[in-house]
Amino acid sequence: MANKTQTTNALLYVFTIGILVVLFTSIVLSSQEEKEPQTIALTSEAEKELQPDMYRLSVGVSQTGENLSQIEASVTQKMSAITQSLKEMGYNESELQTQQFRVSEDYYSNREENSPQRYRVTQELQIESKKTQKVSETIQEALNNGANSINSLTFDVTDEKKASVKNSLLKEAYSSSYEQAEVLADSSNSKIIGVQNIQVENTRYVPYRTSYASQDTMEGSAGSSISIEEGDVSVSSSIRVVYEIK
Repeated sequence: MANKTQTTNALLYVFTIGILVVLFTSIVLSSQEEKEPQTIALTSEAEKELQPDMYRLSVGVSQTGENLSQIEASVTQKMSAITQSLKEMGYNESELQTQQFRVSEDYYSNREENSPQRYRVTQELQIESKKTQKVSETIQEALNNGANSINSLTFDVTDEKKASVKNSLLKEAYSSSYEQAEVLADSSNSKIIGVQNIQVENTRYVPYRTSYASQDTMEGSAGSSISIEEGDVSVSSSIRVVYEIK
């Protein structure tokens, strides 16, 4: 009977010790899981200036008068002459896009009482091309053939070049952030043990825009020398990286 009691007590002791070990292990593991890893979060940016390999240009013809049909015919004739002259320079159809007529009342000329109705007809030609070396000549040719407004001129880079540069800038931004993280980790007697998260914050493309003369200052430009200087296109990418340290 005594032996049986001793055996039972021994089993209870072993069982109790086992439960305590399991509970202790569970507490330790839970403590490790709840403890957040130490991290360093950094935002880094890389930027590059690119020489443009394309441009966008808008040239226009605007004319006023009392006879709407005659004005439209005159504008059409001038726009056709502009388009044809640019084709002779080497431009193709895909680089030239003629916009629809814009017709409005010429309010400035209709201010006087009992004055006849006058109209303003405007048409624009959109040019998108890689012939950046011909920009000045293109504007001059358009002015010589009847254009009286240069509405916008933007130098840019192609989508293929943007994608290529973006990838290299992301690598550069990451390398820069890692170098900074190493300095901070070393300052706190820690080491980088991994990357917890990487996020692309922003990629910006800033084309070079040139201000040019509007319609009111175009008179007298035909036949004179036009000189346009292209500017660089700015591209930048920024990332946010979270490094784990210990």
